Amino acid sequence: AAIAGSEGGVERGLLPGSAGAVPAAAAGIAGSVMACAFVVTDLGLMTVLGGTLSVGGFVALAPGLVGLWLSHKPGVRAGFCWRVAMHTLIWGGLALSVAGVFLRDNSAAELGTRCWWTV
Repeated sequence: AAIAGSEGGVERGLLPGSAGAVPAAAAGIAGSVMACAFVVTDLGLMTVLGGTLSVGGFVALAPGLVGLWLSHKPGVRAGFCWRVAMHTLIWGGLALSVAGVFLRDNSAAELGTRCWWTV
């Protein structure tokens, strides 16, 4: 049985003329991951950078932009305070994300010596 939206085992693009977009995007992602693997040998660094990107995207940018977009829908009465809160969420989260790129040391050894509770 053929999968809807596929022709001969190759996925059809969602937009006219975009049939090669999915394989090109997959090849680009795989190539960029391979290039990163050649350069980055410390996975701790990748974990920190992934976390900072997650803070910027999933915690700050996406909810803030959705909140701003919803505040402009017809019939929604979002006031000045709502828009200020959404802008604060976006810009504060992005600032923390940028700070996370530069402040990567969590001083784990020092935390271990000062911890009151150990397991």
